[in-house]
Amino acid sequence: MANPPPPTESVWSSCGKRELWRGHHIPTPPAPETAQQPQTPQQAVPTLDETPKSGESASIEDADANNQSLTGPESINAAAFRSAASELREGETADGGGSEGAQDLLKWGRKSGRIVPDSDFENLPPLSNSTSEHEVFYQPETGRVIKRTWPGFYGQVPTPEDGALGRRVATPSEYLERQALQNEVFGSDLRLEGVHASDRPSMIIGEPAGQPSFVVSQGFLESVHPDDLPPTTEQISDFMHEHGFREAPKSYFGWYRPADATVVVDAKPDNFVLTAEGVRPIDLQMAQFTPEEMQSAGLYTGE
Repeated sequence: MANPPPPTESVWSSCGKRELWRGHHIPTPPAPETAQQPQTPQQAVPTLDETPKSGESASIEDADANNQSLTGPESINAAAFRSAASELREGETADGGGSEGAQDLLKWGRKSGRIVPDSDFENLPPLSNSTSEHEVFYQPETGRVIKRTWPGFYGQVPTPEDGALGRRVATPSEYLERQALQNEVFGSDLRLEGVHASDRPSMIIGEPAGQPSFVVSQGFLESVHPDDLPPTTEQISDFMHEHGFREAPKSYFGWYRPADATVVVDAKPDNFVLTAEGVRPIDLQMAQFTPEEMQSAGLYTGE
């Protein structure tokens, strides 16, 4: 049976996320043994520990090839996120730094060889532009989903709010730490591809156009549900409990793990997929709290 064409915007629900992972909405990714990776012979891709030549950039395909043999919840993918977060955190302000912070992010992207050019998006089928944090594309050659944050906006992370677990806008380093946590805690396949900048308007009021975006990718997840249904709340609850989490009482779909003070919000059904291997998260807002933050959020850490 021939694969259907990529979806149009009318395919997407108001959430815009869940349908991203359904095999009958986008071409089914090739099996690993037959997948054709882009050929980039004799081109070394700089890692975060290497200093590239001036003006050097890393394409999405290059970054994917650089990571293709790395798997596991504590792989170099998580380490790359944390290394980048550590570098960006120096001098970072609580609000991400505005225009000055944007220039710092672009400077880091150039130094590390992780500037993703416009050309990398030209032939990627767009899957959604209606999610609150990312534009979403599909890369048929690798079977990966490419997610680009909205210009000047780096998603959200949990925050303590007067006895409750709330959310706030993330700084660039916090966004990267969030991706690392999802890899480490849930064994997700998130990869840092780089930084992209265009002349599009910023999502932050008062900031000029041309703000940078993070670009990350994630392996395609296919649901076992013929009707594209997400996991039930009971299935998600079982999954979270199996990973040591408890429900956060005053939160937006929030959970916390007393063992290491890892907190999660936005863990609603549309952010999970029930695959043949079980429940898998797509995109969770995560952080690790200090003891003081746990107390401020009203989260119990005892037995």
